[in-house]
Amino acid sequence: MTVRYSLSQVEEYFCEIEPIKEHIILELDNQKYLYIIQLRAVDLGRNKLKSTAFSNFIPQLTEQVLHDIRNNLCRLVLDYSFEFFDCTHSHKADLCNFYVQETLKHYNLSKNQVALITGNVKAFRDVPYTVALAERSYVRISSPDKEFVSKQLESIKSKTIRPHKLSCLMNKPRYHRVKLGEQLFYNNLLKDNIVSLNLNKRQLELLLNHPGKYDKRYDSIFKTADDFLNSLPWNFDNFSNQADLMHNAQQERLYLDTYVNIAVESLVDHTSKTNSNFELDISEKTYKPISRTQPFIVFGQQGILKHLHDVGYKTFEAWWDESYDNESDSELRLEKILKIINQLSSMTHEELATMLADMLPILEHNKLIFNDYITSKKYMQDFEQIIITMFDK
Repeated sequence: MTVRYSLSQVEEYFCEIEPIKEHIILELDNQKYLYIIQLRAVDLGRNKLKSTAFSNFIPQLTEQVLHDIRNNLCRLVLDYSFEFFDCTHSHKADLCNFYVQETLKHYNLSKNQVALITGNVKAFRDVPYTVALAERSYVRISSPDKEFVSKQLESIKSKTIRPHKLSCLMNKPRYHRVKLGEQLFYNNLLKDNIVSLNLNKRQLELLLNHPGKYDKRYDSIFKTADDFLNSLPWNFDNFSNQADLMHNAQQERLYLDTYVNIAVESLVDHTSKTNSNFELDISEKTYKPISRTQPFIVFGQQGILKHLHDVGYKTFEAWWDESYDNESDSELRLEKILKIINQLSSMTHEELATMLADMLPILEHNKLIFNDYITSKKYMQDFEQIIITMFDK
C-alpha cells in the first residue's frame, strides 16, 4: 500500500513517530513528486547478507517510477531519519550505505536522483548520493501543556523542595547503562534519586546463549556481587508498572519531582573508530529536559554539549564540571559524570532548589531555542533546502 502526502503535509509526515508504510509519495508542485521508502534498522543488520538474498537490498521500483525519475518528475528518497548513528561513512553499524549504493548501480541513477535522509547531525556527505538531515528528535517530543509550564516555573522561582534530587531513566538496557546503574548502586546513589533500569539477572543469563547479541563486556558485570544484579529491575515508586514509563502524563512528574535530569543516550562510543567526525547520536533523551525547563547532564557520545552550544543552547559549566564532553574515552567520561552525580546528590534539597532558581535564565533561554526549532521547522530545514531543490540540478 502506498501512502500519499501533499506538499502542505510535509510537517505531518515528519511528525509521524513510527514508520508508516514502505512506499510513500509526497506530491510537490508541477506534478513532480518524491517517492519515499522508509528504511528500518532491523532490516539492515550486517548479518542480513548471510541470511537473505542479495536482491533484497535493492528496492523494487516500478517502471512508472523509474520513468518519472529519469524524466525529472520524481526523486527517490530513502528515509533513515529514525536512526541517528553513522550510516554513510564507516558502514560498521549496518548496511544502509551498501543498500543505497547498490540501488544507484542497479538502476543506473545519479547523485541528484537519489537521496538519503539521516538523523545523524554530523553525517558524512561525500558519497555518490544526496544526503540530508531530518532531526526527528524534536518531533518525537510532545509540547508540555500550559498547566505543566506554569507549575514548573512557579516551582523554580519559589525554590520549592522536590521529592527527589536527580532522575535517570534507562529503560532499554545497554552495557553503558548497566555499568552506570552498577556504579550508582555501589556508591549508594539510588536513595534520593529516581533511577530506572529495566533488566534482571535472568535476562543477562539468557543472552549468554545468544553470542551474536551478548556483549562480552557484560562479563565484568557478572563478576560483581549478586546484590546488584538481584536488585534489578528498578521501577521507581511513582510508576505502578513499566508500561507507565512510556505514558507522557506520567513522565511529566519526573520534571516536577526532580531538580536535574541525567540523559543517558543510546550510544556513548562511536560505531567505528574511524568516524568520530561523522557521527553524533543525539536523541529526544537529551532534548526532553530542555523542553521541560530542567538542567541536564548527558551521558552520550563525545561532543554533544559542543553541538548544543553550536546551535544556540547554553549548559551548566558554572555549576559543575562539563569537561566530560571533551573526553574521548567513554569509561573516563562516565567517571567524570559520576563525580557530578555525587556532587549533586550530596547537596541538600534547599541548595538544589536555590541552584535551580539561579539557573532559570539559562533554562528559559534553552526553552526558547527549542521552541524556535519547532515553530520555524528547523528540524526539516535540510529537507526543504536539499531534497526539494534536487529537481533544479
